[in-house]
Amino acid sequence: MRGLILLLILLGLGCGTDPGAVNAPPTLELDVSGEVSYELGDIIRITMSGEDPEQGPVTFSVENLPDRALVQSSGSFAVMTWDPVASDVTPDGQPLSAVFVATDEFGARTERVVRINIRSGSGAPRFTNSNSVLHNAGSGPVVFDVTIRDDDSSGVSIAMPSGFAPAGAELTSTGPFSARFGWEPSAEQLERRVHTVRFIANDSQNDPVEQTVSIILKKETQNTTEPRELDATCRFESAVEYQSLAAQFGASDYAIKASITASGREAGYDRLVLNWTTEDVWNDWSLPWQSSEMMPAGEDFVGVIPNPVLTEGSQEIYYEICAINDDAEEGDQSAYLCGPTSLFDSFIVYPPGTDACDSFAPFNTTIDLARNLGGDWELERICAGETLFYEITLGTGQESTLYLVYPLSAAPTVQVYDVNRTLLPAPTPATCGGFTDIFLTNPGASTKFYIEIQANENAANIPFQIVAETRDMMNPTECLDAQYEPNDSLMTATPITTASASFTGLEICRSDDLDVYSFQADAGELINVDLAFSHEIGDIDLKLFRPSQTSIGKIAPSAAWSVGVSDEESIEYVTTEAGMHHILVYSNRPNRYSMTFERSDASGVCVDTDGGGIGTNDTQGDAEFIADGLSEGLKVCAAAEDWFSFPVIDYNTETFEIEVAATEGAPSDLTVEVWDTFGRLGTAVESGGALKFTLFPLNNEEHYIRVLSGGAVTYSLELTVLFGI
Repeated sequence: MRGLILLLILLGLGCGTDPGAVNAPPTLELDVSGEVSYELGDIIRITMSGEDPEQGPVTFSVENLPDRALVQSSGSFAVMTWDPVASDVTPDGQPLSAVFVATDEFGARTERVVRINIRSGSGAPRFTNSNSVLHNAGSGPVVFDVTIRDDDSSGVSIAMPSGFAPAGAELTSTGPFSARFGWEPSAEQLERRVHTVRFIANDSQNDPVEQTVSIILKKETQNTTEPRELDATCRFESAVEYQSLAAQFGASDYAIKASITASGREAGYDRLVLNWTTEDVWNDWSLPWQSSEMMPAGEDFVGVIPNPVLTEGSQEIYYEICAINDDAEEGDQSAYLCGPTSLFDSFIVYPPGTDACDSFAPFNTTIDLARNLGGDWELERICAGETLFYEITLGTGQESTLYLVYPLSAAPTVQVYDVNRTLLPAPTPATCGGFTDIFLTNPGASTKFYIEIQANENAANIPFQIVAETRDMMNPTECLDAQYEPNDSLMTATPITTASASFTGLEICRSDDLDVYSFQADAGELINVDLAFSHEIGDIDLKLFRPSQTSIGKIAPSAAWSVGVSDEESIEYVTTEAGMHHILVYSNRPNRYSMTFERSDASGVCVDTDGGGIGTNDTQGDAEFIADGLSEGLKVCAAAEDWFSFPVIDYNTETFEIEVAATEGAPSDLTVEVWDTFGRLGTAVESGGALKFTLFPLNNEEHYIRVLSGGAVTYSLELTVLFGI
């Protein structure tokens, strides 16, 4: 019997082993040559990348370097960072030989030797503070310390040259190697998302050293109640690509690699910033963040999040990547574009050397043990193959929106059941960004819904965030303006039958309540709509729709809009169509407002009725198709815009020349931009009395021409298609 067992074991070993199989070592590439030189004070950063031919994991390391040299790994690449000190200076002709190693799971390794020369250099001072500062607008002044390292000086002067800092900023010395920056942005300065300040350090022995710090103002009105863009426009994902981090168990810092796409570069983005925090920013937007500009690494950018080096327990780190367009116009909110669209990405950090998964909800693994969801964000974790259940109870006449946000690297499976535990249609995840939103409603008796969340078998240690925003369905009789309710659609709009009207005691009853008003107007009439309210209570916004715009809503294209952040909103609009127009009022939460309406003759007022019959093309969604050739008699009014669309059939062979010339009015009032579906590609420049732009398209998407003006201008537009250029 023992002999039979031994025979079976030998047969099993023989069947499972290929004597001819050879484990190939991993590949290894570096972004430097075989010998490099640095001066004392330089931060040495060398990037490694490699892959295992058998698709297994690869570990990176560097040998023969001081312990201060750090290796930050992330998947198939790693970054070695070393900040040499005076004792690391190498004698002439005797470089230090650093061995860069990539090792697979079976111990096969590939080595590359890099000879590193460290020269004493000039001993110039070096800035040690971050080159990026993230500040919550409205939370008080911007304050941060400017710090210097200079090993061979007893002190360094730090200056902030005039003309290279925001107006009103001050710099105060706090020590021989430090100073404190202070600045309270004005209301006008808050409109610009990104500001820069320059510092100069001088040790009186070397040439002065400069540092430019980006100060990024997070809008005071931003909040974390909902993901960034529920319409999933994916603007960030079209501009920036990066690999989401999984759970981390090592001792190194966490390196994140990202790149700006071709579309992102065409839109003007050329810098990336990495922001991160360990605070519960899902429930408190004002908590502090850390920020640093990501460093170029070839065609990519690398950012590093410090390792907290835990000795026990675990910690979740939230992060976002933001693209910066330094050439954006004043007040352009897209100058600072952050993602992912789901608001934040995240990963879990464990003590080095551990291998665990610590679900936060080990007891709600069956539908009978489903945990009730409330109105605050729950910060959850789930392990590979685990299934968790949550319960939402809706009373009579209640509804709820459930938001589920998860890392881009590990999308779970989500199912919804009714009170009878009948499976409902599966919710559709957002197009991009890593989130799912589910709307549940209950016009009848009290009921329950169950949410099932199942982790992928191949994904472990997954953090996710979940919240259920439950509210009463709108009862029109409870609103202060009950005599006008319900007026949340075209069919139920409150009519305005006089040329002028004033309304007081109006109310947005709930955050998803809409107030719609209708009025008849002929083409060429001047419409003025003004709202007054308290912005601190809720941010009310205003839109106006033409008769031909039969779909109205918060994100629907409109003829005119006002979406500011003050205590009033106003629209002045000259009608371009005859018929029934509509006004939409909405808010991010319940609020009261008053409204005045006036309809008058637009004589003497610019009317955007173009000679070609155009005049309703004032948004990208209503862009007028324009064919190859010359279009004349076009008109744009002050503070207005015209949009035109044209197709790209084959971007590899087609080139487009665009020329806009003013025939009446001031040519200097005109601005011409070229867009694709992902954003602005560029601005036309003046040449020979016209604004001209040559487009080399990068895709076959629809492209657009946007004409803006500071005054009434009649103009011509010529579009020429060239082939084979």
